[in-house]
Amino acid sequence: AVVSTQSTGGKWSAIAHKHYKEIFCMSKDRLKRQADKFAATYDMDVMSDLLSEPPKCENCGESAAKRCSSCQTSWYCGRECQVKHWPKHKEPCKLITKTVKNAAKELNKS
Repeated sequence: AVVSTQSTGGKWSAIAHKHYKEIFCMSKDRLKRQADKFAATYDMDVMSDLLSEPPKCENCGESAAKRCSSCQTSWYCGRECQVKHWPKHKEPCKLITKTVKNAAKELNKS
């Protein structure tokens, strides 16, 4: 059923306007606080503790204990596997690292 704004006394319009301001028109300070919350929530060290299984090496599939120091997304069992996997990982790693750095710069502008 479609609800008209007249039957609700115009409240939907007021709600939509408030949501628009709260969600889509955040101040830089509020946006930075929100980004900091997301960064803390999705911190890779915290997230890795939540995995039901230990991470697997991107190269050989064995249990991994080390991550790429640049992008922090790919796991390896050791340096040898990381070096072997580098040709496949190089471009995504650069893209992820660049994106994260650019986002951090944007958030720190004030």
